[in-house]
Amino acid sequence: MKRIAALVTLLVAACCSAADLSPKLLRLIGDDARMVTGADLGRQRDSVLEQFLRSGVTPDADTRPTYQVLWIERGSANSPATLTVVMGAAPSKVPDEPDEFTALDAITRVAGDPESIAEAQRRWTVEQPLSLMAAKVRRLAQSYDNWFLLVKPFSAAAGTQGAVSGEAAPVRKYRQELIEAVEEISGGIRFGSINELHLEAVFRSPEDASAVATLARWLPGILQVQGSDSPVSVLVDAVENFTVHADGQRASISLWIPEEKARALIEARKARQVVE
Repeated sequence: MKRIAALVTLLVAACCSAADLSPKLLRLIGDDARMVTGADLGRQRDSVLEQFLRSGVTPDADTRPTYQVLWIERGSANSPATLTVVMGAAPSKVPDEPDEFTALDAITRVAGDPESIAEAQRRWTVEQPLSLMAAKVRRLAQSYDNWFLLVKPFSAAAGTQGAVSGEAAPVRKYRQELIEAVEEISGGIRFGSINELHLEAVFRSPEDASAVATLARWLPGILQVQGSDSPVSVLVDAVENFTVHADGQRASISLWIPEEKARALIEARKARQVVE
């Protein structure tokens, strides 16, 4: 659950425009990638929804970033390797990212472990067909301002149990069924006067997708019960057109959050802080 919550937070904080995903950038995404997400910090900075989720803090206009970042995670669940790709004009130090970058061209830099950097340099100069993961990323980016794609999302849980003791993790029936049932999770958001959010999961079978879709209809209530004062819980009241759909092996959630409602929540929070 912590990993899914982190993905939701990352989805709102990340953005990458389809027009900026050149074939060279897409070729950096191999079939060995486990998770891919992007951040166009220039596009996200003016969103009222983003300001609400960041406690309403708006950076000074002169210091707000405008560059784009792409994260590509590959490798095993126990030993992941992340390649950070920075595109466009960026400061010498990217917040919360490595200090050292390697240039691929005049406006594209990468950071990561030596093996990941070497592989990125090779893929940057070699023309080859896009991987299946890259093709999926391109479709997501063409539909949304923000997006992420994660394959086998619960595989990390399967690999970490028993890692500390060095012993093999016991096979637990229901836990293992969940790990095997979920093949892929993706999501996207379009910013605007109405923010449109879409999440989709691919399951092992249509029966699994239908079962999860049935439970997902209760998600807004579950979020509000778990934390009545958390930003996400409060934001649920601003949700419109919440729909859940199952189609074959896919289950999806779609919703709208109007900017004016997010702005009203920010003003309400400011009013409470004044009173307190």
